[in-house]
Amino acid sequence: MLLEFSIGNFMSIKDLETIRFVATSVVSKDKEVDANNVFQATSKIKLLKTLAIYGANASGKSNFIKAMIFFKSIIQNSVTESELLKHAIQPFALSTETTDKPTYFQAFFQLNGRIYRYGFEATNQEIVSEWLFATPNEREVVYFKRSFQNVEINKKQFPEAHKLQSLLLAKNPVFRKNALLLTTLAAFNNQLADAIVRYWVSIPIFSGLMDVLMRNLTDFILFASKDDLLPKILQLLQTADIGLSAIQIVDEAKENEAVGDQMHKLLADKHPQKTERMYKLMEEVVTGQHPKKVLTFHQKFDADKQPLAKNVSFDLDVQGSEGTKKLYEMSYFLFQVLEMGGVLIMDEFDARLHPKLSKKIIELFNDPNTNPKNAQLLVVTHDTNLLSAQLFRRDQILFVEKDKYGASHCYVLAQFKGVRNDASFETDYLMGRYGAVPALNDFITLFETQK
Repeated sequence: MLLEFSIGNFMSIKDLETIRFVATSVVSKDKEVDANNVFQATSKIKLLKTLAIYGANASGKSNFIKAMIFFKSIIQNSVTESELLKHAIQPFALSTETTDKPTYFQAFFQLNGRIYRYGFEATNQEIVSEWLFATPNEREVVYFKRSFQNVEINKKQFPEAHKLQSLLLAKNPVFRKNALLLTTLAAFNNQLADAIVRYWVSIPIFSGLMDVLMRNLTDFILFASKDDLLPKILQLLQTADIGLSAIQIVDEAKENEAVGDQMHKLLADKHPQKTERMYKLMEEVVTGQHPKKVLTFHQKFDADKQPLAKNVSFDLDVQGSEGTKKLYEMSYFLFQVLEMGGVLIMDEFDARLHPKLSKKIIELFNDPNTNPKNAQLLVVTHDTNLLSAQLFRRDQILFVEKDKYGASHCYVLAQFKGVRNDASFETDYLMGRYGAVPALNDFITLFETQK
């Protein structure tokens, strides 16, 4: 479970900004909203199932998602990709204050019943600092701290890693200045470090707008599932395309069959980390292009409007609607996270989806009947139809606004004083009462003829 994610000095984010899933003390007018949208993570911490981020175009909303993508990528690949930091670290460029400062990442998350706080600071060249804390009991304790290449490991709390400290202090090519200690420990088969790396790798983070990776993964997973998932996917797609009667994944590439058989075995595995193993397996075949053809089947009628026995097949990419394709792309990940638990993060969530369909997906996560494992969903959206007190609590609605100096700031609706729990969030937002809306000039003047 994800508690919070913090980022500083990254792209348009100058100061330290935090996205929190931890529920506040606010209450909704509808008690059912509080009962459904919040769950008990520990004896003292309640978490939110869904968060929605709003803001004007170019406010920096997507940069929070990009920060999570790079945080995940650095955790996964810093040992194997020596040039990764050069591409991933993009400091705030509009102030002299941040020129020589590192980018800051930190996350609180729950794994195997324990709360961890892990983070690091990095430049394009090296890891400046890194830390891992945990809360095994009431108090937080340090597991390790790092300053450049100097490492302190708590022997009592993290004995497995402490055994490797002499190896790390040696001139080891794996423990480089631009590689994370966490990833290095995982490379040495440290159990906890490996579990944390796998946790972050298993979190799907997508743009939600023609995301090639999301499409390729869905194609391959459904091809490998041997039709086990297709009935569920079909039922979901039929909410967007009422004329769709069947779906089929076609792949004529023989080299994918062996990997497909392995994938099928993983799909049958109910282990929580199966998603991470599937990602690694799919790296062998997934490229930047669609490796499969998706066929949808539709009923054909005669001149008397009577159904014919044989359906007509359409190529989803050629004849499918944009909404159907979007829903297909995200379909596996919706079912996967709702079934297994975990976190799903999507930018441009509402793009190409009808507002009723976007709302229904949010409701799937809020409803304990369809989300028994308390999966969490973070979306970036412009769909103001979702701004409803019947769908969200005030601590589930976040806004991102850019100040006059080009820096993005994130804040939550619950911070505003005097906002009633039954207020019309949508109307108030569009009127500018919460900020985070575009300041539009009079476009008519652009077309006026000079006299």
